[in-house]
Amino acid sequence: MAGCSTPRSGFVQLVRRMDQQRRPPCSPFFETERAVAARSRPTLRIMKLRNLVKVLLAIAMPLVAHASVDNDGYDEATIRASDIPSDAPLFATYPAKVFAGPNAKLKIGNDPEAWLYRTRLREWSSEKVNFAGHYILATWGCGTGCVQIMFIDAKSGKLFHPAGIRSNVAVNVHDEMLTGGRSWYGEGSVHFQPNSELLVLVGAPEEDMARRGISYYAWHNDQLKLVRHLAKPDQQSRHLVSTK
Repeated sequence: MAGCSTPRSGFVQLVRRMDQQRRPPCSPFFETERAVAARSRPTLRIMKLRNLVKVLLAIAMPLVAHASVDNDGYDEATIRASDIPSDAPLFATYPAKVFAGPNAKLKIGNDPEAWLYRTRLREWSSEKVNFAGHYILATWGCGTGCVQIMFIDAKSGKLFHPAGIRSNVAVNVHDEMLTGGRSWYGEGSVHFQPNSELLVLVGAPEEDMARRGISYYAWHNDQLKLVRHLAKPDQQSRHLVSTK
């Protein structure tokens, strides 16, 4: 065996004898122990990697199962156009004659919420009628996917912000539901027309996740009425809203 040959001189023999006293004996058994230890180290590393993979899978699988992400990047709780039934309310079912006269001066009065947003409301008050015949539906952002809503009567200048729809938040809504010429995500969740009293909110009115879905309202004689609600619950969206 290499390193175990007989020395050729007394001096060399002495040096080898002193060296052997400082290290383990040269034997096949000693070499086998070292070989076994060397082979065992990769095995331990593989076992550790396998255990790590098991832990990661245990964490990831519930998340994947909860999300149920589809091929388009959305999940089963996403509000989609396919959620709208064939007998859903139509804008044409709630017609309104469009006012063509000049806009009246905005009347804010003592309304504290109106005073808070008076600059935006004054800007909106000069716009053309866009809802229910003679109203201007004013909107502005209030956070990610959130839009605030107020009505301005172009004939009288009066302000309305009915309880229950003062805002709407669009969480987990498919892009196809946010079309209609709107300029940003949250605003596209509010659908209306100048010649119709029908108002459609896609998402959660006033961040109330119990009312999340597609809500159809009729605005008549300065009164708002819910005519249909298509619920689409989503526990994940409830968490996102509650922690923002």
